[in-house]
Amino acid sequence: MAQSRKLSKLTYKQVTRPRVRFNPGSKRHLQAREHEEKALELRKKGWSYKEIGHKLGISRVAAYQCVMRVLTAYEDDIKENVPAVRRLELERCDAMTKALAKRVAKGDVRAILADLRVMEHRAKLTGIYAPTRLEHTGADGDPIEVKLSDAELDSEISRLVTMLGVVAASAAEHAGP
Repeated sequence: MAQSRKLSKLTYKQVTRPRVRFNPGSKRHLQAREHEEKALELRKKGWSYKEIGHKLGISRVAAYQCVMRVLTAYEDDIKENVPAVRRLELERCDAMTKALAKRVAKGDVRAILADLRVMEHRAKLTGIYAPTRLEHTGADGDPIEVKLSDAELDSEISRLVTMLGVVAASAAEHAGP
C-alpha cells in the first residue's frame, strides 16, 4: 500500500512538473545540431548510417535519428512555407506577364507563346483548372462496346501485324550480330 502511494505521488509530480526548456545556445544543443547537419551531409554523399555513426562517434541508430530529425524539420518548414512560396511564384508570374506585355501587344509570336506558358503556370498555382473527368464506362454505367465490321476488323488486324513487323525488324537491327 505504501509502495502504491509513493508511485502515485511520483507519477503525479512527473505529470505536474513544469517542462524544462532546453537552451538552444548550450554546448550540448549546438553539438547535437552540428551532428545532425554533418550526418545529413554524409548521408547525401552515400555514407551508411554505420559509417556516419563511426565518423561522428555515435551509434548507427543515433546517426539515423540525426538524419531523420533534420529531414523532418525541412519537411515541416516546407509545409509551413507553401503559401508564401505560392505567393512568390504568383508575383513572379505577374512580373513576367508585365515584361512580356509590350511584345504581346505588338503581336510577337514568341512573346505570346511565353505569356501563354506563364498563364498556364499561374492557373496551375491557383487551381483554376477544373479536374479532368475520365469515363471508363458507357453512358449508363455499362461496359463500353466497340463494334467493328468484318472489313474494319481485318483492316485493324493488318495494321497491327504490320506495326509488329516493323517493331520486330527494328529490334533485330539494333540487336546487332
